[in-house]
Amino acid sequence: MAKRDEIVVGLDLGTTKVSIVVAEQGDGGELKILGVGSAGCAGVKSGVVVSIDDTVTAITRAVEEAETMSGVDIHAVVAGIGGAQLRGLNNRAALGVRGEQVTDADVANVLDQVRAVDLGRDDDVIQVVPRRYMLDTHAAVANPVGMAGDRLSVEAHVVTGPATSMQNLLTCVERAGLQVDNIAPQNLASAHAVLSPEEMELGVAVLDIGGGTSDLAVFVDGALSHTWVLPLGGVHISRDVAYGLSTPLRDAERIKVQYGTAIAARVEATEQVEVPGVGGRDAHNFSRQDLARIIGARMEEILELAAEELTRCGYLPRIASGVVLTGGGALLPGSVELARQVTALNARRAAPVGLTGLVDLAANPRHATAVGLARLALAGLASQGTEPARPRGVARVTRWMKALF
Repeated sequence: MAKRDEIVVGLDLGTTKVSIVVAEQGDGGELKILGVGSAGCAGVKSGVVVSIDDTVTAITRAVEEAETMSGVDIHAVVAGIGGAQLRGLNNRAALGVRGEQVTDADVANVLDQVRAVDLGRDDDVIQVVPRRYMLDTHAAVANPVGMAGDRLSVEAHVVTGPATSMQNLLTCVERAGLQVDNIAPQNLASAHAVLSPEEMELGVAVLDIGGGTSDLAVFVDGALSHTWVLPLGGVHISRDVAYGLSTPLRDAERIKVQYGTAIAARVEATEQVEVPGVGGRDAHNFSRQDLARIIGARMEEILELAAEELTRCGYLPRIASGVVLTGGGALLPGSVELARQVTALNARRAAPVGLTGLVDLAANPRHATAVGLARLALAGLASQGTEPARPRGVARVTRWMKALF
């Protein structure tokens, strides 16, 4: 197989699957998809690694599929990190430049200062995303380098999380024979896969409904302003179906995908679903409308909690573009209509956009995080002109992101 320096690889460790996207820069500036790999994963729960062996096995299988499809040897990846333990907050820092021109070193120093936030005992800073720079009284300076001033300030969104979660992620990827070039939060990656610049500028909330978590990212005035992780997702819907229908979880997942909808009114009252019994018991029929009520109740809970978070963080009035649903849970029929009802905002379902190459394989909400990770990696390469540096340990693993915003 070939190895090309311009190739980027996004690796999404999800609760139900590992997803890998291999890509490069397209001729028109799009993300050209070269290969996609996916494998079921039993080693991650709610975004956190709980079994290294199972996770390594899933990564290896997904890598083999992606390598076969792309014809590229995969050696390094940009990995997504999630989990309900992640916390996002906004912070501000400043330093004096005494009338001199601002240098790259000045920007690096002020970004180091903005990392100084209150951390839990085991927490570390995962991501610093600059929201805007200010130079003296000039707010919203796009790039202060080369400009003269006395005081350089930055407002940034800082994402923190357990250092042990990062270490376990690194361990899994490295045991699969890969190098981790960088780590980025999954909600940030998903947003950059499915949003347009216009939506970010007007204000938008992205809700990625994954297997074990639902990840929220809010953009206001073109900048990442809020992140939040809810420990509920598609697996919880499937479990509700399994309990409600008295059927094994694997059959509940199949029934959810094949017959499920989030709005019971869409289903005729007479429709029935054949449901396998548990432990060898006989199959039985179940009302498809009642199935929709089970699914809709949990989906409504997820959307209500997300709406409450938007109200709590104070950005709800500034989300002119509404809510964008992505992730596997967004594929449920009726999810967009239910989102409109619950949030009282405009809503749409989104798959990754701006792609060429193997678009049919990658343009799926299930691959939004992996596509977004590849896009962030490619943007880092373009802005720096070199490959992002290998993380040192588990701290400061995404400093390269400062060049992207």
